[in-house]
Amino acid sequence: MKLLLEILIRPRSAAEMIKQRPQWVWQFVILALVSVSLAILLHPHVVNMTLDRLPASATVQDRMEVGRMMNQDLATKSAFLPMRMLIGWSAFALMLLFACKTWRTFEPVRWYQVFSLEIAAETTLVLGQVAALVYASLNQALAFVRIPFGVDQIMPPSADTLVLMALNSVNVFSLWYIVMLAIGVRTLYGISMMKSLITVVAVWSISQIVNVSILWFLRDAFHFQL
Repeated sequence: MKLLLEILIRPRSAAEMIKQRPQWVWQFVILALVSVSLAILLHPHVVNMTLDRLPASATVQDRMEVGRMMNQDLATKSAFLPMRMLIGWSAFALMLLFACKTWRTFEPVRWYQVFSLEIAAETTLVLGQVAALVYASLNQALAFVRIPFGVDQIMPPSADTLVLMALNSVNVFSLWYIVMLAIGVRTLYGISMMKSLITVVAVWSISQIVNVSILWFLRDAFHFQL
């Protein structure tokens, strides 16, 4: 818990702690429990948003069946969410590790150090999900789970939902996350802040492109009105 708070307030100090003594188990457990709780609380909003995105040809029975299936899958999805988080964060840390190898550095950085940094930095994105829950509770007309203070706010509501979702990924919480990761990478590798920012932004951008591509495929496959 101390490391999660430390990285929010003093990211450089937190990165120094990780460099000397990498730790991630309890940090991951805390973030996983919070994320599962948020997913359960967000579930009713996600169901309503999904039903609103069904094709116009969907009957009342179809809508009821979709809602029933989503409610039945909640327990399974909640149980597997920590595993998805672990795999996703591990993959991101691995990508970041290899990306940082493009810079000349004599620091013997290991994967588990970058992984510990990634987990600690994810604290800001979990806070973003808390903000999304509050926003969804106050606004019942959302087309997707929207994190407040995103770039999508510059677009008209009639814009393509996938475009809005992609733009929403650029928000105050993700920018905070990127800056914290960049400070951490700079501390671990001893490189300049500019090189660190370029590396983190590049890896983060690739991950977002993959996420949007998956959503694009699902929309075409299941004919959601996104």
